[in-house]
Amino acid sequence: MKPLLFSLLVALVGSALVRSQDVPVVETSESAAVPVAIPTAAARIIGNIPDGTPPLPQPPKPKFIVPARDILATTTQQQGGRTITLNRIKPIALPPPPEPAPPSADFDNAAFRERMAENRAKQPKTDLIFLSATVYRSQNVPPRSLVRYWAGGKGGQIAFWSSADFALISGIHCFSDSAATMHGLIMAWGYVDTSLMA
Repeated sequence: MKPLLFSLLVALVGSALVRSQDVPVVETSESAAVPVAIPTAAARIIGNIPDGTPPLPQPPKPKFIVPARDILATTTQQQGGRTITLNRIKPIALPPPPEPAPPSADFDNAAFRERMAENRAKQPKTDLIFLSATVYRSQNVPPRSLVRYWAGGKGGQIAFWSSADFALISGIHCFSDSAATMHGLIMAWGYVDTSLMA
């Protein structure tokens, strides 16, 4: 019964909201806003309102039955009081894949490349920075970071020590320099506790 009452309440509230949007306001000589009712289409409920009766159960799915002649090998295992049977069967023939759609005659590859070039010219330049850092921490010594930088497109790497704790900047993902070039920072880091090692 409760779903029926809830559905009716929702329908009444929805109807009131729809009506409140359709009522014009007329100014009177007393400068008071007086709503004027105009005929509107009545709200209607689409579909059936559930009366609380449970829905009918779904029909059972058809069982996948493999003929005995298609079973190549059978293995039985016991697990948790259950018997599990695994059947290795012959490969099932699949329908042929659909034919690829023919290329559209309306598509102009040259015009598309030109639009892409214009779009790239409008976008700011983006550069990727690849770093890895190993942060060495100890109880009595400030942290030290061994940083490796891979120069994008130039090959090779640069390694250096830093007194900065690179774990603190691992959350930075992108930034812009003074030439308005966007830089994306991709960094993997880990730390070594030298006190525990000692």
